[in-house]
Amino acid sequence: LWAFCLSCAGVWIQPHYLASVLPLLWLVIVVGLRHVRTWSTPNGRVLVAGLFVLQVATFATNAVRHIGSEGGWERNRERVVQELLDAPGNDLVVVRYRAQHNPLHEWIYNAADIDRSPIVWAREMSPERNRQLLEYFSDRNIWLLDADAHPPSLVRHRGNAGGT
Repeated sequence: LWAFCLSCAGVWIQPHYLASVLPLLWLVIVVGLRHVRTWSTPNGRVLVAGLFVLQVATFATNAVRHIGSEGGWERNRERVVQELLDAPGNDLVVVRYRAQHNPLHEWIYNAADIDRSPIVWAREMSPERNRQLLEYFSDRNIWLLDADAHPPSLVRHRGNAGGT
């Protein structure tokens, strides 16, 4: 119960943070619905049935919306990674985030051995730091990714000799 109360005190919450108290929450919901169902008037049964129908309808609506969608940033990232892996040579992707970027939608993940990785991800930095980065990875195809465009746009960096 304390974990739930402390989680609610935060400004934002990730659903997996509540995993430890989820069984307790389900127990409270089921016991509460059983209590409502036993009301002496037929309103209790109607209310519980209505909540059940509403829950099923909400689930179905979200499932249809999810199946019909192009996907979120994760699928866009997978698409970009596959596109880069299918092309010859190693790549450096400089990622540009806009001011309203959601920090939970992170594109930059690198392998432990960055120099031998087929794709290296880096944030766009100051012009001087960008120049140093491009010089260090000058043997790679260099790309600029606007991560917050819809859909995210990947363009070859100008002046890119690229390739290995």
